[in-house]
Amino acid sequence: SEEDIENIFNLFKGWVKQNRPQLNIEEVATGETWFGPDALERGLCDEIKTVDDILLDYVDSGYNVYEVKYDPPPDVPSSLSFLFASDDEGPRMGYGQQDQSIGRRAIRWLVQSFADEFKSVLSDSRSLDKRYMARDETADRVRA
Repeated sequence: SEEDIENIFNLFKGWVKQNRPQLNIEEVATGETWFGPDALERGLCDEIKTVDDILLDYVDSGYNVYEVKYDPPPDVPSSLSFLFASDDEGPRMGYGQQDQSIGRRAIRWLVQSFADEFKSVLSDSRSLDKRYMARDETADRVRA
């Protein structure tokens, strides 16, 4: 609503006034937008630099500068999307109900199988090498 916008604008003006006390907030908080030299002249910025200049300043000051790249997960091909139907594509499930798509059931089964195997290994009194390692008995049958 208009009242909400006015409240947000007043909060922003208060923040700017607190962080730039030398600025005459009433003179610049008119709803106009100033770029580059105009913003510098009005005290809305300290200097005009490119991003490269700023990054080089950080490097010169001894900071490590990293590039972060985000690769979103690949989309599921449409031919396989039925395996992982989302809630938006089907009826909403109530409390305690689970998605019954084939893909999600398969994942739940796989996770449960690993969990069961892990529990059995931990609770089994036999050592892991007896349970999973084969004994080499060929030496008894091979002649040198």
